[in-house]
Amino acid sequence: MEGQQLKYAAVSGDNNFIHTNNFLARMAGLPRTIMHGACLLAMYCTALTRKAAGKDNRRLKSIGGRFTRPVMPGQSLTLTGYETTDPGALAFDVANSAGKTVFADGMFVFRAL
Repeated sequence: MEGQQLKYAAVSGDNNFIHTNNFLARMAGLPRTIMHGACLLAMYCTALTRKAAGKDNRRLKSIGGRFTRPVMPGQSLTLTGYETTDPGALAFDVANSAGKTVFADGMFVFRAL
């Protein structure tokens, strides 16, 4: 969502210019401001909790993975989950609208019922 990076900066206290100022982000070599990784991870966690853990965030044990490229505010993302041999784990990746992976080797671990 456009503007989400500014809202997240305000509530988190992370006002790094690459998240808050288009001019300075471009001076740093980025096309514009980018989303905070922690904000994106929270969004991924929310989506996975809804789908895999019955909307119960108390079941979350851990989430992790690797950021592979910046995400621009307002950019559409697709999260794809993959079954694992562990009934309490879900592997996942996230891609942008161009099909480029922005988060790889994701693992969402939750307390299975």
